[in-house]
Formats: sequence, C-alpha cells, structure tokens
Amino acid sequence: MSNSEAQKLRQPFTEQEANYVAELRDSCLGLILSCGDNQLSHAPFVFQDGCYYIFISTLAARTKALLADGRGQIMLLKDESATGNIYSRRRMTQPVRAETISRNHTDYQALLDALQTRHGKTVELLRGLGDFHLIRLIPEGGQLILGFGKSFDIPENC
Repeated sequence: MSNSEAQKLRQPFTEQEANYVAELRDSCLGLILSCGDNQLSHAPFVFQDGCYYIFISTLAARTKALLADGRGQIMLLKDESATGNIYSRRRMTQPVRAETISRNHTDYQALLDALQTRHGKTVELLRGLGDFHLIRLIPEGGQLILGFGKSFDIPENC
C-alpha cells in the first residue's frame, strides 16, 4: 500500500482521539525512543506544556545520536496486559526535535521535580550525576493507531 493510499484510510482527528492521546501520555511511564543510526531505547518521561522531558545519560550511544542529530521518533504503547488483540494494540508515534535544557535554565529544577514526582527517588540520585542531561522532545505531529482501520494523523498542536 502506498503512502497516499494509507493516507486516504486515515480518519479525521477529533476530540475523542485527542483524549486517547492524553490517556496514553498519562498511563505510559516510559517512551520508546528511536534516533540516529539504529539507536533504539526507552526513557521515563514527563509531559508538560506540549513537550516530553527525559533525563538521560550522555554516556549512552542513543543520547549522543539524539543530540548530534537533534531529531528522533518516539512511541507510546498501551499496556500489553490491557490489550485484547496484540495486533491492534493502541499506540502512537511522533517525530520529535530534541533540545538540551541547561542546568541554569529557569525551569530545570521544576522539570526534574516533576520527573521525580512521577518516577520516584531514582531521579534524585541521577540529579547528582554529571553525565545526565534534561532533554526536551518537541513533538511534530505523528500517528495514532486505535485498532484495525483506525489510524489518525496527530495534529502538531496536540
């Protein structure tokens, strides 16, 4: 199937689909991150003000690739145990732009506090490690899959 044929099968994005996106962002604790040349990993995140924030080590190849290219792709998946049919698992993918948030940025501490509230005391330990950096992932559209024949383009502002 060509891209244009697949595009024709996609349905209009409504408030209901926006609610599914919000539900995935609330229920998923981590995202799958693809970046650079064949770099794939996961990262705990917090979603605020239209962006994902992750706190990851620059010692990892995926972080180096993400920062070198400034672009990546993320995926959020509905919990497998709550999925009736694994082939039609609810999920979304979004291309993202990556920006490092400097330690002296006005929101730096508040964003790490939000990550710690969501993910626990490990964040407190990681804060003291110099190789960990706060990265803002800015979504640029994407695709929401709610099942067979239920594919939606995610608008840039969602």
